[in-house]
Amino acid sequence: MILVTGAGGKTGKAILNALLARGRPVRAFVRSTAHEAALKAMGVRDIVAGEMNDRHALDHATRGAEAIYHICPNVSPHEISFAQALT
Repeated sequence: MILVTGAGGKTGKAILNALLARGRPVRAFVRSTAHEAALKAMGVRDIVAGEMNDRHALDHATRGAEAIYHICPNVSPHEISFAQALT
């Protein structure tokens, strides 16, 4: 399974569409459950909602991932720490 962070945004959705078109299993990590309906309509079945600084949510999202496509929030002063939390 490939985890895509920032999956509710334009880039995240494009990446999910490309992975799904290739038959790859994906998990979407989004900040809000408000993205669930749109992601499910695209064919995403595995969705985790949470903040990038929420260790419990990140642990849940990364469990079983063979790869992570990380899209950090734009111009975030926490970009490095968010990426390090995924390792």
